[in-house]
Amino acid sequence: MDYSKASLASRFQRFIGAMIDGIISMAIIFPIIYALGIWKTVMSGGELSLAHQILLFIMGQIVFLGVNGYLLVKQGQTIGKKLAQTRIVRVTDGTIPPLSTLFGLRYFPISLVSQIPIAGSIIMLADCLFIFRSDKRCLHDWIAGTRVVNT
Repeated sequence: MDYSKASLASRFQRFIGAMIDGIISMAIIFPIIYALGIWKTVMSGGELSLAHQILLFIMGQIVFLGVNGYLLVKQGQTIGKKLAQTRIVRVTDGTIPPLSTLFGLRYFPISLVSQIPIAGSIIMLADCLFIFRSDKRCLHDWIAGTRVVNT
């Protein structure tokens, strides 16, 4: 389906969609973190081993794809985007991008870079601040050639 004429999603819609996605992910991941004893380690001021950090990153990616993969492929939406009535489309032709673009270019690179101490936080902030440009496209949208529109 062609969404090239669809209006851009508002910044508020995008924020709400991202918050919903984050809450869903945490609701799934937190019990796992607790069961593995990672929560106790962090709350006692201990540092996570590199192995634990890698495990958490991989778990996060798996949970994200497990929860949102089908909707992303079929509708260009995560659960949060569906509830916020938005979807991801290609800038060039308004079609829904393939999962390789959505995950491989839009989500994964920024998630991976965010793991770098200090620099990752700065890049994540820059990613979010890009939304205040006139085209309302975040850094991850620029990387993937996407935009978020109203459904």
